Amino acid sequence: MIKAIIFDLDGTLYPRTSSLYQSMSASIRRWFQDQLRMNDSDFGNYFEQMKLAYPSPLEAIQVLGFSVDLFHSEVFDRLHPKQHLAPDQKLRLMLNGLPVGKFVVTLASREHVANVLKALDVEFCFSGIIVPGSRWDTTSKLGAYEVVRQRGGWKMEEMCIVGDDIRIDLLEACAAGYRCISVSGSAQGPDIERIESIYELETIVRKSLGTKNRKECKLMNEQIIQELHAGFSRTTEEIFSMNKWNELLRSGKQLRIKYGVDVTAPFLHIGHAVNLWMMRRLQDLGHKVVFLVGDFTTQIGDPTGKSKTRPVVPLEEIERNTALFIEQARMVLRFDDPNLLEIRKNSEWYNKMSLSEFLKLMSLVTHSRLVSRDMFQKRIAENADIYMHELVYPILQGYDSFMLGADLTIIGTDQLFNEMMGRFYQEKFGQKPQVIITTKITPGIDGISKQSKSLDNYIGLGHSPRDKFGRIMRLPDILIATYFRVYTEVADSEFREIDGKVQSNPLEAKKLLAMELLAMEIVKRYHGEEAARSEREWFDHTFSRRQVPADAPTIAVEAKQMPALEIVKQFFSGKKSNSELRRLFQQGGVTLNGRNVTNPLEQVEPSEGDTFQVGKRIWFRLHLKEKE
Repeated sequence: MIKAIIFDLDGTLYPRTSSLYQSMSASIRRWFQDQLRMNDSDFGNYFEQMKLAYPSPLEAIQVLGFSVDLFHSEVFDRLHPKQHLAPDQKLRLMLNGLPVGKFVVTLASREHVANVLKALDVEFCFSGIIVPGSRWDTTSKLGAYEVVRQRGGWKMEEMCIVGDDIRIDLLEACAAGYRCISVSGSAQGPDIERIESIYELETIVRKSLGTKNRKECKLMNEQIIQELHAGFSRTTEEIFSMNKWNELLRSGKQLRIKYGVDVTAPFLHIGHAVNLWMMRRLQDLGHKVVFLVGDFTTQIGDPTGKSKTRPVVPLEEIERNTALFIEQARMVLRFDDPNLLEIRKNSEWYNKMSLSEFLKLMSLVTHSRLVSRDMFQKRIAENADIYMHELVYPILQGYDSFMLGADLTIIGTDQLFNEMMGRFYQEKFGQKPQVIITTKITPGIDGISKQSKSLDNYIGLGHSPRDKFGRIMRLPDILIATYFRVYTEVADSEFREIDGKVQSNPLEAKKLLAMELLAMEIVKRYHGEEAARSEREWFDHTFSRRQVPADAPTIAVEAKQMPALEIVKQFFSGKKSNSELRRLFQQGGVTLNGRNVTNPLEQVEPSEGDTFQVGKRIWFRLHLKEKE
């Protein structure tokens, strides 16, 4: 049974007949000729002999003493895949439909790989990419295949290597025991299968898996369903509707769970992750999350929660934000199994939609229904503008549900209007309407507003374990119970005991809960138990015992008198302005060896090992430069 596939890139995921492949081949030839400083008449025969002696360019580069980095930058990084390749929807659908791990191993540069995958619109279809570097430092591709195999814990016979060049991609792998498939054009070797087109691969993989598409999940017994309801009840606000939700759970069907994201800002906090953890629970039961990148609708801008029109986001920024968004979502959702996660973009249908089709969508909904939305009513009351593209946004988000065939979506309450439009369009076009689960929105760590980057009252998925721990310690006592219930998996019985302690002795309970339970539980959920334990020890050592962290960074300063501001300014190296630093001094936020320094211009005579503390969580030590 095939459990993982490793693909070559150029000539495999797109054909050798492509102008990109021809351009790449010519560039490689020209690069070697330039490095060897040979004329055309001498080089032709030499190059052919070199390819026979060293099938892989990496071998030739090593033997000749050339630089791989230079080879990458002067050959691959100067190619422009978007000028040669078009999005390949058939390839993307095939890759997303293969329920196995998928990887790319290539001799090319990482930048070239990213550009090719993006041009083909398959950049989110792979679990990993390996190019020559620290993890793969041999001249043979077999070394890279072994890296993938060992990391995945697979046997050789459970893996398949797909490539277009038998000598570079397949021969050694086949001899080692890997299953190997040659794509289009390469001569066939012993025990190497051959397909004319990459699209034929699906048939081979399905056959290996016993032709099971796994579109059905095992029927859940009532105990599992009740456990799911109990877990979801901690974070659920409303369900539309409970009866239909129970029908879905008892159907045995693999559910398609819509997870639509507006990638205006690549930022997720633990409030967003409430929905992700609910989806992850469903993934673990065999259901599929359809991760919808709203690349088209992001250019319009969701007016939800906005009192004024949002600026248009450039497409290049949307692409960057999408990659960062997915990087954070990987902390919760399973991206390792294509049967449990599918990535789509709504530009797939909106870029192709004709004006007449769009007008048909518009004709199904009234103006009064759209402007009934609370934020639009607020703008009307304030005599503020509402632009037509903002009115259209709920229509587009709703139609996404129909295009995805969504069975379920899990959202914050602020998205209910848009997703109700999804149910509306699904019914209009003959689909069963999606079930909608709305989740609770809690105040941020300031205890006032919901979590927001601009208010700095959030716990971000991208925060380090230390930052997460420290931010939880700023939580008001009144929110401890809420955060336990919404953001951890602590059992209800234990939670009730904790809540009782909070009510009877908030100060003592806060220390106990935040340090030993709440902070540890949240850090453990995202970074593991070892990281949580380490941060607890660090926090206790640093704050409870008032000791300087052993891992405090060191900066080198000259052994001469200077203003304290200059030393602190050197440590932050431009990350804080002079005015910000002066305020820290004036507000008593800077100490030197435990003594408050309130005057930023105070002259300091540095000594080896002097310790500065800035704010509550930043320390650094001084090291004196040796006199020349």
